[in-house]
Amino acid sequence: MRILDFIVTGQTLRRDPACDFSGITAGSTGYLFARFRFSAEWSGRKKAAVFTASGKEYPVGIQDGMCEIPAEALAGRVVRVMVVGRRGLSTVPTDEIAFSQTVRNKEV
Repeated sequence: MRILDFIVTGQTLRRDPACDFSGITAGSTGYLFARFRFSAEWSGRKKAAVFTASGKEYPVGIQDGMCEIPAEALAGRVVRVMVVGRRGLSTVPTDEIAFSQTVRNKEV
């Protein structure tokens, strides 16, 4: 298991500078997780991460600050992520950021 750490402050999502985002290879399943650290204004909100790859969105609920990154979102070179929080009628989205992956050479 590998964990990618993100920081959410207000509506800003950013990579945790202490986390190494290098060496990620496309095609992982059940291996790559996202962990989010939220600022106080996110308290009491239901949270979901939305991963986007190849124009398709893959939303995943965040439990205890973590979620598995869906395999479908890990198939290509670039993965985009944003977080959405809801409480009552209030919805708060973050901006979207991206990280890159190495695509394996499929020649045998």
